[in-house]
Amino acid sequence: MRDVILLTGPDINSVPRQAKRVWLVENGFVMSGFQLQKEWSKCVVEACLREAFEEKIPVGVDLEILMPVHSTLVKPTLAPGQVLNGVMVHRIFKEKPIYLRPFEEIYDVCCSSVKKSREASQENDLVATSPKKAQVQVKLPKYQNVQMNWRHPASMRMFLKSYLSVHERGVLDKALGNDFDPRDDDLLELLSTFKCYKSPTKTNILTIVHELAHQELVQKPRYIVDCLAPILNGMRVYTPFQTLHDLQQFYLAKKPTVKKVINLLSSNPAPGAEQNSLEHFKSL
Repeated sequence: MRDVILLTGPDINSVPRQAKRVWLVENGFVMSGFQLQKEWSKCVVEACLREAFEEKIPVGVDLEILMPVHSTLVKPTLAPGQVLNGVMVHRIFKEKPIYLRPFEEIYDVCCSSVKKSREASQENDLVATSPKKAQVQVKLPKYQNVQMNWRHPASMRMFLKSYLSVHERGVLDKALGNDFDPRDDDLLELLSTFKCYKSPTKTNILTIVHELAHQELVQKPRYIVDCLAPILNGMRVYTPFQTLHDLQQFYLAKKPTVKKVINLLSSNPAPGAEQNSLEHFKSL
């Protein structure tokens, strides 16, 4: 077990002491007694560290793991091919605390998130007590280890539609248009297919669609790449996996053809009908 400390911005390079450390503790930026398992992979380590401060870290903000060296915070230096999995974290940090530094300033965002959470809680209480059909509010899946980019939301909505059927595109266009209905069963079913059960409103439907687009187009693929990277990097010792050209040639060589399939057939038919049947099968 060890302490995990979440820093509030990307410009912090020194170990917080005295009053600064007290402030972090009082405001929930310090997790004491964090249990980190040795069998965890790099992806699981990062995901669990992020989950420990789920309410503090905005969606899409990347983190880097730092270690204290005297009064300075530095990134651990690893040998080529090594990653910060559970075993390496235990070896490098030992009894030292783990520092998480975000790539963006998060203190102001945390304050606004707390305010929004309180307002959302009050709104949910009103919905729960109303005779209308109440909707369960569930967070999006945690594919958050990627830098968020909202510069082209219209493009992201367009690409999201390519994932949808013609009917689902119509439902989405209706929700984003003037005919929005928060109790539309088709809309609620569409959101549930992406594991999003947040109650849609006229004010938040655009944000929900943007989050779903980013989740499907950026976060999920990046999460898969991060998980497969350690495995694929280990395969670079084999010739077919050293360059993209070698990999393409490897798959072309394995591509089935009629001649290759016929050569793989092994049979010793008796003369007569069996022999004729085999020749007829090869001709097909």
